[in-house]
Amino acid sequence: MTEPVKGWKDVLATGCKVPEGKSVPPRKELSKLSEEEWYLYVEGLKRFQAEPIDDEHPLSYFQIAGIHGLPYQTWPNMSFNTDGPEKMAESGFCTHNSIRFLTWHRPYLALFESALHAHVKAAAKEIKSPDREKYVAVADTFRMPYWDWARRTEDHFPREALHDKVKTVAPRSEASTRRKDTYNPLHHYPFPSGVPKDITKGYESTVRWPDYPDAEERLEARINTFYNNVDQPERFPSRNLTERVAYILLAYRRFGSMSNNAWRSKDPNDKIKDAENWGSLEGIHNAVHNYTGDTGHMGGIETSAFDPVFWLHHTNIDRLFAIWQALQQDKAEDVTYVTDKLSEENTFALPRGQLEGIDTPLYPFRKTEKEWYTSKTTVRCEEFGYTYPEIVGIDETPTAPQKAGLVRTISEYYAPLPKAILKSKQRKKTAGIEMLPNAHILKEIAEKGLPANAAEMLNLAANLPPTEVLVEESMAKPALRDLAPENKYLEWLVNIKAERHTLDGDYAVHIFLGPVEEEDPFLWPTSPYHVGIFAPLGQAHSTGCSKCQQDQADHTQVTDQIPLTIALVERYFAELIHDLSKDSVTDYLQKNLHWKVLKGGRTVVKDRSAVAGLTVFVVSNEVTLPEDEYQLPIYADTVTVYPEITTKKDSSEGRGEGTGLTENDLSSSGSMEL
Repeated sequence: MTEPVKGWKDVLATGCKVPEGKSVPPRKELSKLSEEEWYLYVEGLKRFQAEPIDDEHPLSYFQIAGIHGLPYQTWPNMSFNTDGPEKMAESGFCTHNSIRFLTWHRPYLALFESALHAHVKAAAKEIKSPDREKYVAVADTFRMPYWDWARRTEDHFPREALHDKVKTVAPRSEASTRRKDTYNPLHHYPFPSGVPKDITKGYESTVRWPDYPDAEERLEARINTFYNNVDQPERFPSRNLTERVAYILLAYRRFGSMSNNAWRSKDPNDKIKDAENWGSLEGIHNAVHNYTGDTGHMGGIETSAFDPVFWLHHTNIDRLFAIWQALQQDKAEDVTYVTDKLSEENTFALPRGQLEGIDTPLYPFRKTEKEWYTSKTTVRCEEFGYTYPEIVGIDETPTAPQKAGLVRTISEYYAPLPKAILKSKQRKKTAGIEMLPNAHILKEIAEKGLPANAAEMLNLAANLPPTEVLVEESMAKPALRDLAPENKYLEWLVNIKAERHTLDGDYAVHIFLGPVEEEDPFLWPTSPYHVGIFAPLGQAHSTGCSKCQQDQADHTQVTDQIPLTIALVERYFAELIHDLSKDSVTDYLQKNLHWKVLKGGRTVVKDRSAVAGLTVFVVSNEVTLPEDEYQLPIYADTVTVYPEITTKKDSSEGRGEGTGLTENDLSSSGSMEL
């Protein structure tokens, strides 16, 4: 147990120190930890979670998690902390749907990491074993891991966090190495006595998917059946998260657009401003919170940091941010990092109407006793004592070969539409086609007239040949043409916008390309027709977050972008669509694009217009493929909007109770840079 904190030097957010002359250690993917790292991680996290929760221990798990939302008090809540904004004690530190969303979380993670690191080192030093010195050396360079939820070869949910018991390999005794069953600190955080009920939600520990019978077993079954078929690894489902990550990393060049999901237009008649910039890392981040937390602690911003999986998730968001920086950030172009804008909220951090930008303090994180962190001082993750495997050795100005290496990595981890499929002259290459497993299933369903529900999918998946067979058969047919003539193709996307806090913020919009046949919303993501999700992560009107209260009063809207391209290519190989031309896709989407709204993870909102500001429409962006497949693709500066897709046939009204964009809604499409 750590000693009570006495002054500023103990609570600086500078991260883990790297000894002079030593290289900066990388954070590793959770599944790639060695036995020694895994043991120390589990033991260190258990110690961390057992720390006292009182204000004299601001480096406890409870106190650091509380910075993200509840209990909405200053941090550290101690007598020496007197020079911050007056309202810090009552307003919270929210930077969601803010241009500081990514930069604020970087020192936050560094603070958590350094506190965890102290417990990992303590656990190593207490080992009584011939291997003690080896564990001490491992602890010195230990950095907290990330969970890469988008990588197509990894689980959709970390199995290491799925059950309340976990196995570790303890340091060998003088006799032998032993495998040990222990409480799993990644599964939940046990609330100590004295934690307010608005944080515990009435539970003894953090929970995910509460009130679902046998939630853990159901989630594991969903993973095993649909998200990661261990026996047939080529059957990964078409994970929209993977496609979304690739599109953001490769297509988005403006930091302001890429980083957060805020809708900036104040014109009530403008429904499509910056239509090409509606996606963001924050939007993807929100979807993962929803998938993993539902109405549990992880599913709500105000309590999510108490769930141990939060730290794995946000470390991956920071990693994707770092990769984007290496690919797209350019000192010569201001728009590739934090830019100044007028503050639209009135919070303790920044009064309404003042400039919010690169020099805005990232409260409550200190670089020194007299200096707050700002976006200007959080540019390089190495400054906090860590890096990531993909960017090791890459400085602020990456070379062309280094950028090519990153594009190669993105193609391998998060393949956008594979070039091997797009260009028929490369038919024999099959890299990335595991992204199209639904093609076989959709074809079988169509040919046999089967219901596309979970049980039928399970039966189909057990007997279908590899996806390569379907792709090769389809490629060989004269009627199927090269999908990227002249090295160009269209990226198809669904744009979604709505008020963040409507329906108490507890809702999500699910996108389908086909009928919704599952009555149980828990199984919606398993459907071959399900594409992706828009989750605003808003808050109830009773929230103590002052920024969220202001957002509610202002009816603040947020946006998101769901790629459809891989889902359309699946249907192309399933022979449900003749080609990917504008006419064919438009006709198909008019008939098959659907969106459903869930409130509280359980209840279908039958009147979608009850979601204030909900607007759904389709756009396409022309992509030019480079001759060298490891150069960045070239995305057009503007997108084409297709209001006819979301308009009711023979009517000027929008589909989905009027939530679909129509021709009448268009004020102007303009010409805007990507």
